[in-house]
Amino acid sequence: MQKKKVLVFVIDSATKDNLVNFSKSVYEKAKYKGQLVPISEGHTVTSAFALMTGRIIYNEKFGYRMPIGDWVYRLNGEKFKQGNMELYDYRDIADKSIIGKTGLREIWFNIPELVPVPRIKNVVVVGGVPLAGYEYYTQPPKLQQEIEAKGYIVDVRDNVRPSVDFLTRMEQKRGEIFDYILSKYGFDVAFCWFTALDRLHHNRVIIKNPNDTPENRKLIMETIDTQIFNIYQKYNPDYLILMSDHGWRDDLFYHWNNGFFAIYDGKEYDSPEIRASILDIIPTIYDILGVKVDGLQGLPIPVRVEKKQNFILSHLNEKYDKSFEIIKNTFKNFPHDQIAVALSGGKDSTAVAYMAWLVDKDVKMIFVDTTAHFTETYEFIRKLQIGYGMKIYYSQPAEEYIDFAVDKEKCCLVNKVRNLERTLKMLNVKVLLTGIRRSDGGTRENEEVARVRKTSDGYEYLQVNPILDWTYDDVMDFLLSEGVPINPLYYNGYRSIDCYPCTLSIYETGDVRERGGRLKDNILGRLRSMGYF
Repeated sequence: MQKKKVLVFVIDSATKDNLVNFSKSVYEKAKYKGQLVPISEGHTVTSAFALMTGRIIYNEKFGYRMPIGDWVYRLNGEKFKQGNMELYDYRDIADKSIIGKTGLREIWFNIPELVPVPRIKNVVVVGGVPLAGYEYYTQPPKLQQEIEAKGYIVDVRDNVRPSVDFLTRMEQKRGEIFDYILSKYGFDVAFCWFTALDRLHHNRVIIKNPNDTPENRKLIMETIDTQIFNIYQKYNPDYLILMSDHGWRDDLFYHWNNGFFAIYDGKEYDSPEIRASILDIIPTIYDILGVKVDGLQGLPIPVRVEKKQNFILSHLNEKYDKSFEIIKNTFKNFPHDQIAVALSGGKDSTAVAYMAWLVDKDVKMIFVDTTAHFTETYEFIRKLQIGYGMKIYYSQPAEEYIDFAVDKEKCCLVNKVRNLERTLKMLNVKVLLTGIRRSDGGTRENEEVARVRKTSDGYEYLQVNPILDWTYDDVMDFLLSEGVPINPLYYNGYRSIDCYPCTLSIYETGDVRERGGRLKDNILGRLRSMGYF
């Protein structure tokens, strides 16, 4: 394969609607273009670098896979192993060397300590200063002083609400520094992050910037557009990739999975809009460069387009297709207004809710609100409601029962079982889609895909369980690949989520089993015996 040069620009918090001038024309003419969904709710830098190794992080301490958020740090120059890669602290490398930890030629500027190393020869990466206080480093180390001497403007730090003038100067300087590094070292593939739009919106997400206006967003985007055009014109790469793995939702006050990507080779195409995952971008770059990496998750975008899968899927899984067919057939065989999804705020019901939403955007979702859920769960349900426009019905118990978990059987009977039964009848639900899995236990091992259920007062409905055969990893892989939000409790040691009085984290129990955090008194079996799914 003939050697090619690739330039990659990442524009934080941008969507295709933000694009102007050159970047807009690139998107319109791109060979491949569309929506790029992130994994997890991490920032672009975290997501993209995490996936340069092509794998989701494995937590050795607890022995199970985590979504992004449990990184291993390099300390004191000690060698450690992450996946099948042996990595060294960057301080082991002499200043005179530009050979990186992979043994390949790497130039890095302002990159956090926690990121894995890309496996590409002659790579240049320019990032920004951390928001969360991570230590950043430069490779080769002496490059840091050269950059600082050129008046590099550091990224926005905590509790700062920058002006649009500061942010435009920051992006101008980042473009200048990127140009300097490219001219000094050359490249096969080069990445540059422009983060000003993100900083205009917020810092650490929660601090809203009063300067965040449509006019200021356009000013910043025009500055970024100019930098991208100048560098593209000067270096004339074979491929230009513009991307953002997330955009912004003001009503959610958070990142959302509405980013964009455009893969451009200087020609004009009548390219359809396609959807891809951040998991697919790095394999696309490897494919362009002719780099072969064993075990890499994701598919190159051309392969993704050709296969035209129902879902994005970092790796193809027959279980996903089978489950989607079950859901589609359910909607085919029953009136849509008689179908509902049981949405608990946990990962399993979220996966089913998302698939059902793909089939019918107006499908009813029933959130059994015991009034004893975690705050994070309520916020998560609200996020699905606003972000996807899901039609979520908050089902609350008919009688007030607030002595949660004192008499556990009565608590579950009032707040869950009778609560759900009343709502099914009231909403005329004849088919209830659930997220139960056989591996959950609690007598679910022998559950069927579909069976008729009857409430305590004789109301009949069909319970359909489309993901019975999925594993924990199947669920997490699906949600991460699709860019579907995940209840943040999963990032904080919870493996199974229910009401707060009866749900503990692995840090509290030391039990790493998926259901180990549910109090050890057979809650699941008891609920099943009372008629709950």
